[in-house]
Amino acid sequence: MKYKLTNPVRLAILVLASGCCLYSCKCNEEPLITSFVFNELSPPATGEISHEDGTILVEVPALTDVTNLSPTIDVGNPNCHTLSPLSGIPRDFSSPVIYEVTNEVEDTRQYEVSVTFDNPVASLGITWESKAPLPALVGWMPAVELDGKIYVIGGGLNATDVTDKMYVYDPATDTWDDTRASLPKGRFAHAAEAVNGKLYVMGGVTGAISNALDDIQVYDPLTDTWQSAGSMPIRRAAFGSCVIDDQIYLVGGELEEPTTNVLDDVSVYDPATGNWTTLAPLPTARCYLTAEAVNGKIYAAGGTTESPWQGSDIHEIYDPASDTWIEAAPMTKGLWALGSCVIDDNIIFGGGTPVPMTAGSSEIQIYSVTQEKWYKGTNLEFPRLASPICELEGRIYVIGGAVSAAPWATNTNDLTVGLPDF
Repeated sequence: MKYKLTNPVRLAILVLASGCCLYSCKCNEEPLITSFVFNELSPPATGEISHEDGTILVEVPALTDVTNLSPTIDVGNPNCHTLSPLSGIPRDFSSPVIYEVTNEVEDTRQYEVSVTFDNPVASLGITWESKAPLPALVGWMPAVELDGKIYVIGGGLNATDVTDKMYVYDPATDTWDDTRASLPKGRFAHAAEAVNGKLYVMGGVTGAISNALDDIQVYDPLTDTWQSAGSMPIRRAAFGSCVIDDQIYLVGGELEEPTTNVLDDVSVYDPATGNWTTLAPLPTARCYLTAEAVNGKIYAAGGTTESPWQGSDIHEIYDPASDTWIEAAPMTKGLWALGSCVIDDNIIFGGGTPVPMTAGSSEIQIYSVTQEKWYKGTNLEFPRLASPICELEGRIYVIGGAVSAAPWATNTNDLTVGLPDF
């Protein structure tokens, strides 16, 4: 007997036949990357793809941090082509990165991705050399030049201990004096400035879990004595400070450690009268930033906000004459717990870290105030953060600090001195 197949049965057979092909036939289409874009940049940066050479070239703005970019990548047939590394995964593009596309018959194609800058940041040379080490392994402290010597005051020793010691470096003999009178109270993340032959030490914290201090201590090197000069209007730690016309300016900071309350407060202190004046607030509240005075203006750069404490590239300028802030060209890389100093009209930034639980930075960033332009300086010999940086007779002194941010980790006692070629 013969059976006539109904239309639904015929359709079922066709579907089964198609299914056999679907599950047994493999995709042999040529594996290709068809699109490569850094969508997180503004405007997005699109790669120029050469299938013949197996290269992708992406041009980004000059000051872009390329160490943690997440590209969006399309392949020829997303149903059967696989990509390694995957699209959207952060990568360091400071050197070429290889991507590989594979089809289902295991044909592969590699692409080398290179990132270039549309206006590369120029470099300025610095010759570094090691000098006599600091007598202690210490970080998170200030260092101040006074009368041809460098005073390193207090700091953090480890996760629980701070020091009240003061060490004085004499560059003429390459020696340290550890016999000076100690701070009345040990601390870290404090600030110190020199005005009229005396040192003013302000704020800080006494441990990794503590409220910030509000006291002001004054050191007279002629008598080797400390005395109290009252208190600040608010307690403060991890803030920037600088001096203009014998007035001490305090910028940003935190109310306690670990950071939960970041400050935008800006105040100025007159040591001659003891008076405080509150100024226009910092546009972007930050702690662990730096502040430097050049030509009567204040340059506040770097730092971090609240958890997860991402390093900031924000750079803002304050004009005391108008009590106003303006936004300036951002740093070439966002960092917190960095150090800085001024040579002529150049601000030198060094050390710091982009995020907690990572190593410090060896990069040197230089901002030319007159040119309103960033340069890259010769790197430090090894990474660090929480290292004070001083200028003395045209040289850059990078002192101690932490090797990595945990936020507490092993400190160093290294003293590295740089001679700029500019």
